[in-house]
Amino acid sequence: MIRVGMVARCAVLIGALGGVPLSAMRARAQERREAIGPLRIHPQNPRYFADGGGRAVYLTGSHTWSNLQDQGPKDPPKPFDYEGYLNFLLERNHNVIRLWAWEQARWARWSDGKTPNPSDWFIRPNPYARTGPGMALDGKPKFDLKRWDDSYFDRLRTRVRTAGERGVYVSVMLFQGWSSAKSWLGGTVDLSGAKGKLSSEWMHPVTGKITAGDAVEGGGKRTLKVPFTGDAVLYLRAMP
Repeated sequence: MIRVGMVARCAVLIGALGGVPLSAMRARAQERREAIGPLRIHPQNPRYFADGGGRAVYLTGSHTWSNLQDQGPKDPPKPFDYEGYLNFLLERNHNVIRLWAWEQARWARWSDGKTPNPSDWFIRPNPYARTGPGMALDGKPKFDLKRWDDSYFDRLRTRVRTAGERGVYVSVMLFQGWSSAKSWLGGTVDLSGAKGKLSSEWMHPVTGKITAGDAVEGGGKRTLKVPFTGDAVLYLRAMP
């Protein structure tokens, strides 16, 4: 099995605030208190959330993709102005954001090189440490899936805490559909313990559709390419 994944989509209630002068919004923003959580459904009115003190909370926010991981067409990508982003929210009396976690380190669905799209896309930091051994398909050291990259989690913790201190609630989006919208470049399977040829089949975990793959020779590490878009389950069987 190369990769089995499940894309989960989370949502928070997003509202719109209108008819309030910008000067009044700024004054209110300065008076805001620290966000008190966790949020729960309000016991008297399920259309609202209640904070840790039982006060009704109406969530209103502005969305952007790169508020957790820096991303862009150059490596390294331009750092995201998180402090400026929070200022933008508070000036408009917004009180909730989504922190989007991206699963890939490189490429995006829009980085196809067609005008005006860029030809490449880089995302960092990533949850796992890139220590190797060996090089990944993007030309950098392979990820060690047994070791975390502390800088990623330090940033996540700091940004959640900073937003809360300024009265902004945070929904951490651990998965999103964009990261699985393109076939992975490939995966390496260690077949050192297998002898002879193996037949390969790829199953789509959502549709259940099975696609026959090429025969694979055992006796070493082999790089295989997923024949369709998204997550996949690989089955290998010894051939007679």
